[in-house]
Amino acid sequence: MTSADPIQWTLVRGALLVVGEPPESFNLSLTLGDVTVDVLGPVQKNDKLLGMLAVAHVDLEAGPVAGKTVILPHELREKAEFALEIVTRLVGLDRGVVHRTVSTIPCLGFVPSDLSMLEALDGTDVDHSRPPAPMVGHGAKGILDEEKDVALLQDRLDGVVLLSEAFNTSGPVGQFTQFWRFFERAFKLGHTELTPKLKEFLAGSKHGFADAEVQEWVDARNPAVHANRGTTFTLDSDVLQHVRRMTEAAYDVLMNKVNWWSKDAERRDAWSAASGSSGPNSDMFLTKGKGAGFQLLLTDEFGSFVCSMDGSFERYLPEGLWLHSEADGGTLKWNAVPLDALTDEPQ
Repeated sequence: MTSADPIQWTLVRGALLVVGEPPESFNLSLTLGDVTVDVLGPVQKNDKLLGMLAVAHVDLEAGPVAGKTVILPHELREKAEFALEIVTRLVGLDRGVVHRTVSTIPCLGFVPSDLSMLEALDGTDVDHSRPPAPMVGHGAKGILDEEKDVALLQDRLDGVVLLSEAFNTSGPVGQFTQFWRFFERAFKLGHTELTPKLKEFLAGSKHGFADAEVQEWVDARNPAVHANRGTTFTLDSDVLQHVRRMTEAAYDVLMNKVNWWSKDAERRDAWSAASGSSGPNSDMFLTKGKGAGFQLLLTDEFGSFVCSMDGSFERYLPEGLWLHSEADGGTLKWNAVPLDALTDEPQ
């Protein structure tokens, strides 16, 4: 490259493809529209095989500029995430195993054609803050604590079956569609007629369901359920943030809807969760004298994929500027360590 050559920037998105026992050697490069995904092989840390590292690349018209706050190109990021999830599913199908996409830490970066400029851009501010990690009630629900609780379920065993199917389904898209089957059964309505009834019913819940939140579930439903409509379809990253709150809503409907398989929204106060979320963010409630369990949904800073809990992946990611975001803002940090052999142990 000469001094006259323009600097070319690429947006990079890292992820792990968790596909059962990954093969010892596997390399794949696939281009989907504007995005190229390179599957680089298995990652091993502390004698633990984590999955296969994949990096999506999207060309940018411009990159970070010294002294200027970076505005993240979210549309291109979402294209990269779409491609990563598609590749995960392709590899999972090829291997014939259950599969999921997991974010690396860090997960989003910028790579220039001239790496010598990275040091000068280290520490550049980014207009992005990490939102608080949402929590939800976790563990035993206490729906069989008393004999009367069992009696409450006698007329809705179909609801028990449908709700348990949601728990038996591992992926977010599958769980999301199972919850919709459950709600439609409970109210004996298709989703269009169900929407106002579900909003009315959940308005009386201690979980703090607002109409706007329920509407988000409604808006995401058709692409997830109907494959014959439109050109878009739903991936795990589209509904991951909805599933945890839909779980709490479903328990409330199962236990507190007066008339099962009925079009009304009449509530009863027959059962109440001992703990859980009281809003869509991080607000929680507890009940004095009762045990509580909480589950933190640890996703990447965009809420797209669950994060790996195996530490930083900087050693394995391309040299570049990688996003590090906190509650009070984000910065780009220079990952000065070249890409190592993926099976090497971290120093």
